[in-house]
Amino acid sequence: MKDFDEFSTSDIEEMAQKASKEARNNALKAGNEIASQDLETGEHYLEKLDENGNIVRRPMPDNYIETISTERKP
Repeated sequence: MKDFDEFSTSDIEEMAQKASKEARNNALKAGNEIASQDLETGEHYLEKLDENGNIVRRPMPDNYIETISTERKP
């Protein structure tokens, strides 16, 4: 296995992007709703898969982060 210092910045970026895409796809396939951001507009969205396997995006409510961070977990 390579030492971390042997990887270039572009290698690390590529690995991180691949891992991020895999984690996103796994979360969606598991039925989770995920938060995302449009990099061009900066807008935040919630995404989930519909019954046909298509990604459905809806705008994230303004108070979403505050709401989920204060909810009690069972």
